[in-house]
Amino acid sequence: MSADGAPRHESRDNIFLSAELTFEGTTETVTARIRNISAGGMMIDCPANFPIGHKVTAKLRNVGEVAGRIAWSVVPRMGIAFDGEVDPKKVRYAPDAPAVPVFVPSYVKEAAATRRPGLGRV
Repeated sequence: MSADGAPRHESRDNIFLSAELTFEGTTETVTARIRNISAGGMMIDCPANFPIGHKVTAKLRNVGEVAGRIAWSVVPRMGIAFDGEVDPKKVRYAPDAPAVPVFVPSYVKEAAATRRPGLGRV
C-alpha cells in the first residue's frame, strides 16, 4: 500500500546508494541514502525534516536531476514521489561500466622442470 492507501503497482529495487537532494526554499544540498527505488519514487534515509508535499530535486546516478515531492516522512526516512517516471535499473549500474570484462587474465601452470620437487621419503 502507498502512503495514500492505494495499492502499489510498481516493483521496487532494493539498493543502497547515495543521492544529492535539494529541497525547495534552500540552496544547500543534503546527502541521502536510497533504500529502494521504483519508476515513480524512492524511499530514503535523510537527516532533513520537511513536511509532506514539500518539493525536492534529487540528483540520481546515471539519470540526473529528478523533481518530486515528499509523499511521507517518519524521521529519519522519507518517501519521495517523482513528478515523472525514471528507469530504476539505470540508477543501479555504475557509470560507464563495460558490458563485458576488457581483459581476462589466463593462468598457466608452470613447467614441470621449474617446479620445486616434493618432499621425499627418508
